[in-house]
Amino acid sequence: MKIKTRKQKLLEYNEHYPVRDPEAISRLETYIHNLKNAEKWIRKAAKKALLIEEKREYRTIHITLYEYPMKTDRPRTVNGHTFSPNAAENKQYMKKAVASIKKTVSLINTPASIVIDAYMEMPAQVSPDEVILFETKRLSPIDKPDYDNIGKCYTDMLTDVLITDDDIFSHGEINKWYSLLPRVKITIRYQTKHDSNYVFKKLRNRKSIREALENGTVKLEKLGEE
Repeated sequence: MKIKTRKQKLLEYNEHYPVRDPEAISRLETYIHNLKNAEKWIRKAAKKALLIEEKREYRTIHITLYEYPMKTDRPRTVNGHTFSPNAAENKQYMKKAVASIKKTVSLINTPASIVIDAYMEMPAQVSPDEVILFETKRLSPIDKPDYDNIGKCYTDMLTDVLITDDDIFSHGEINKWYSLLPRVKITIRYQTKHDSNYVFKKLRNRKSIREALENGTVKLEKLGEE
């Protein structure tokens, strides 16, 4: 399949969205005005909003890895086979790190957010006064690895270990710090059940989810269904 150029994508976008209303309420007013049986769908939305407000629950998982913060290594190709160095070893490391959590948690597949705090080794050249300020997070570093490479590395490590896929994260935050104790802290906050019919059906039809349901590594639950 030929990859579309940026110009082609922009042409398609401009064709599909010739009018760009910046206000969400105004966009919805236009949408509802053109919607068949609008009152029916408004009632359904209001009922679901009330259910979400009353029943939606979250769980939070905290993971601390005592290691130097890592980044995703560039893929390499050998004899026509492309692979990511250390990927398999990283997975095994994460499996051991979350073994106790896995005893009570199936693979997470609901909407979630993630915060990764990467505490990098304090450089020997840092003066004592700034060591104090870095350790207490009054100062921020400018240093490698890049924050997005750190995020990619650890979300990849979590995939098929604690989460079904890193596309469950609708919000993410990566922080870099200098510390006297290098380590990585990961916080995952996730919904206990799905509340979107669209997302629920989409996942249920995903091949990897169907296989995981069959082998018992995933539970697919929807809000309002007991």
